[in-house]
Amino acid sequence: MEAAGLFAMAQFYDMRIAGIFYGGDSLSGEEWDNRQWNTQKEIRYELLQFLLSCVDVSRETRKEEQ
Repeated sequence: MEAAGLFAMAQFYDMRIAGIFYGGDSLSGEEWDNRQWNTQKEIRYELLQFLLSCVDVSRETRKEEQ
């Protein structure tokens, strides 16, 4: 819901936006499965590195377009 608002604003102001949605837990079973998401530091670190590289690529692309 919050992301939808951000995407709508970006569209209105003709801005670029991207979204990454990370689901660390699961609600698919009878009981909540937290999947130890709070201890998965390596996965979260790798995701952060990936996102930062995406930002770098976006900045370089933006510079080339100007």
